Amino acid sequence: MADNASRGAAVSERAATNEEGSTSPLLYQTHTALDVQPRLGRKGRIPGTLRLTMQESKGKSRTMLSWHMDEGASDAVPSAKQYEFCHRLDSVLQLQRRGSVLIVTLRTLTLPPLHFETTTSLKEFLSCLRPFRVCQAPNDANTWVHESSPKLTQSLDDLGLDSFADTMREAKWSLLGGLSQVTKFTREHLFESGPRPFLSDPMVDAPDDLARTASGQADPLTPSFPCRERTETDIGSFDVISPIKELKDPAQRKTGKRTPPMTRQQFESCFDSKGRVRDESKLREMLFYGGAAPEVRRDAWCFLLNHRSPSTGETETWRQKRCKEYEAMKTQWRTLSEDQLRHNAAWRDTFSRVAKDVRRTDRSLDFFAGEDNENLKVLSDVLLTYCAYDADLGYVQGMNDLLAVILTVVEDEVDAFWCFANLMEKMQTNFAMDQLGMTQQLEQLCSLLRFVDPEFMDYLEKHESGGLFFCFRWMLISFKREFSMDGIKTLWEALWSQWLSPEFHMFVCLAILIQHRDDIMTAELDFEHILKFVNDLSGKLDPEEVLLTAEVAYQRLAEYNLKVMPENIRVLMATWQQRAESQAEGQGRDTASPMTVSSVAHSWQELGGDSDRDSVVSDAVVVGHPPA
Repeated sequence: MADNASRGAAVSERAATNEEGSTSPLLYQTHTALDVQPRLGRKGRIPGTLRLTMQESKGKSRTMLSWHMDEGASDAVPSAKQYEFCHRLDSVLQLQRRGSVLIVTLRTLTLPPLHFETTTSLKEFLSCLRPFRVCQAPNDANTWVHESSPKLTQSLDDLGLDSFADTMREAKWSLLGGLSQVTKFTREHLFESGPRPFLSDPMVDAPDDLARTASGQADPLTPSFPCRERTETDIGSFDVISPIKELKDPAQRKTGKRTPPMTRQQFESCFDSKGRVRDESKLREMLFYGGAAPEVRRDAWCFLLNHRSPSTGETETWRQKRCKEYEAMKTQWRTLSEDQLRHNAAWRDTFSRVAKDVRRTDRSLDFFAGEDNENLKVLSDVLLTYCAYDADLGYVQGMNDLLAVILTVVEDEVDAFWCFANLMEKMQTNFAMDQLGMTQQLEQLCSLLRFVDPEFMDYLEKHESGGLFFCFRWMLISFKREFSMDGIKTLWEALWSQWLSPEFHMFVCLAILIQHRDDIMTAELDFEHILKFVNDLSGKLDPEEVLLTAEVAYQRLAEYNLKVMPENIRVLMATWQQRAESQAEGQGRDTASPMTVSSVAHSWQELGGDSDRDSVVSDAVVVGHPPA
């Protein structure tokens, strides 16, 4: 025990020396075991040392949390070296204590459990984090988070998400604590060692740069790929072309296209006589490029939101079943007595928040205008019934915005509920209390903007806006307040089609930013004025123009070698093809990708690139296709 005490003591005067001979002040260290194979018990744990150090890089001080295995540990566990890590402390989303075990969650990664030798040593470690703005979460003594970010609080309030902010402040998990880290998303942080798939497959070999970073052989902020200038790769040399000019100038957009809305005849041509989809690829493509005409929009949305009978012969039976399920859930909250409500704080709070938000939802529309509007009651009933359907998630401000649009399209309470419930299956991470989903999306957008427009990203960081909090509302409620009612319907049809990528909303965010970058930079707007500027865009954006810009941005990035992209951008670019291949495996048919090698070559030539098709293909990696 004496040896353990000496290893676990805080040693602020000491210095940790890496293999290159440089030093970093050692703030704390203690012996732990990393549980990489829980099913094996103690045999699946790698002994090592957890360290808290202060690192100097480019004139900045950063607190680093690292873990290094003991000498000889690799003899017991194969590939043990890959599990060493070194992360900035401010990249930690939360820490959960379970006895003598600590679970560390980063913004996009949960590390394997850390077993401390005693609960006392774990408590000592958590205590030493207090000077770094790490504290216990409200109402949970076993969870530690970062303190709230005033920038995010102001962003939520100024963007009209006051109730959302209040809900998060009172939440068991601290949204503000988690997202406060995104304010520190600087250019250097972009190149920090990326998330590793520890939990999905503990024995996956990690890239060499992670091991070098953990052992001190490499600065964790050193980029592993160049973003600009001439790039050398194992498949050749090429210039990374900035797409900013063509994204801003409509005359340069020769690859984007928009088509007339899909008609009833076109919609029905995608189904066979029994109502089964026979050409899903064509249907999704038409909805992406043109949206749906008003007369077919209801059916198109039910298709996109997976609210359709599997067979036309069972439509009536299927619908009756859906109605009964809905009414049963609705009865749960409608039959609550006054005595029950008096003893149920959760439902009292839900009734209050829903009523407050419904009263101010799209009242300028005829559909919701007037004091005794029946549609407002339907909106409220569906939201309350959803709370009975998904009690874990419940109601969060912003859901009312999403449901209001759906209700104006389907104009039926039961259908609106099931369409909304299915949409929430896709978007529930936006509203989860831990906010891991929103955090990851903001990070991806930061990374995407940095890659496409480093000049603008530098500007935002210098003006305390590098966290892109002003984009929070865009992602939370899928741009609903940024477009007119007709405009958002067209935009959602493109997003829900998932034609290019299920994450296409990230490129919509990018398009809006690129379109207004010059206005922000020329006026030298600071944080508060950027918020005001973004707020003033509400309802004024042109969906056709934004979708054109977003499409071209996607296509141009698809022409890049994926190796020069940050990991979280590569995920965005490869998603559609992965989904198509997965569907093909399950259905035994060939994939039909909207982006092919020939289309990339053609696009490159149209935009003034090399006319030699072979050289184009050799320097471009099409979505989902690795270099030959």
